[in-house]
Amino acid sequence: MISNPKRYAVDFSKIINEILQPPAGVDGTRLDVRVEVTAVNPTGFDEPKRRSVSENAETLRFEQHGFEEL
Repeated sequence: MISNPKRYAVDFSKIINEILQPPAGVDGTRLDVRVEVTAVNPTGFDEPKRRSVSENAETLRFEQHGFEEL
């Protein structure tokens, strides 16, 4: 399956609008959101790509992030 980065933006926008905003708009609501991302490439990911993803995960305050060797 070929990934389409533009579709991810549309899908996340739908999640925000249709799932997160309704309960978030109610006074007293505590909303926790968890995202799990799995990316598999048979040749792996080069160091610059891994570093970029790791730095972005840190900036976005992901609790856990990293790469696993298969």
